[in-house]
Amino acid sequence: RAWTTTRFIELPPLPADTPVEAEWPFTVDHGIEFTKDGKFLCVLATTGNYLAVYSYPQLELVKTVPLGVEPSYLTFSPEGDSLYITSRVKGGLMVLSVPDFEVRAQAAETGRRPQR
Repeated sequence: RAWTTTRFIELPPLPADTPVEAEWPFTVDHGIEFTKDGKFLCVLATTGNYLAVYSYPQLELVKTVPLGVEPSYLTFSPEGDSLYITSRVKGGLMVLSVPDFEVRAQAAETGRRPQR
C-alpha cells in the first residue's frame, strides 16, 4: 500500500539556542502515538524537552507539557488512562494522566537508555 501525505503539523518552535545533536543517536524528535480513544495525538519533542498534544482529527495544539531532559519514547497503559515517557539521558520514567496530560509520578533512575 502506498502512503500519501495529506497534512503536516509543526511542533511548537524551539528556542534559538537549542542544540541539535551531531552524533549518535541522531534523534531530534522521537515518539508519536494516538491516545486509546483516538481523541489526541501525542508527539515528543526530544530536543525541545516537551510533549505536544494535538486534538484529533483537527490537529490543533491542545497542550505542551515540559518534561525535562530528552524525553525519548512513549507508550500508553493498556487501559489508556496513563502515558509513560522515558528520558534517554536521565534514565527516568514519567507517568502522565490521560486526558489531562499532567505528570502524576516520576521514577528518578530506571537505568541507562530505558527505551531500549
